[in-house]
Amino acid sequence: MGPNDVELVRVFTRMPGETIGDLTFPSTSNIDVVVEAEHGAALLGMAYQCGVIVRDLEDNQNIDVAVGTNPVTGAIGMGGDPWAAPGHQFPFTVPAANIALLAGHVCEVVAYMKVGAGPATDISFATSPRFIIEP
Repeated sequence: MGPNDVELVRVFTRMPGETIGDLTFPSTSNIDVVVEAEHGAALLGMAYQCGVIVRDLEDNQNIDVAVGTNPVTGAIGMGGDPWAAPGHQFPFTVPAANIALLAGHVCEVVAYMKVGAGPATDISFATSPRFIIEP
């Protein structure tokens, strides 16, 4: 990765409060979505936007996501807090209420990271492993 690049390292799902990924979730629990990103040194201080689309592959529709505790969407400067280091995890939550009726459905997450503006914009995409909602 060069100094002007941003890279989504991985996107994964996990049970709330856990640190490792999971692929099976009860329809009564929230799902944590984590986007791991890295950027080159030249991108410090530039505006960025990180986002996720959670897809229900069974019904071909999006599942609403809540923003995590860290600022993750919108044009936010990368210099200083919260993204002072070259790598960072961006958390999102899929509320249990949004998956309550999706037992048996297979889903996936598409994540994106956009840094900069105009011709200097760098974009990266990543897709999570598929996961399933259980009763």
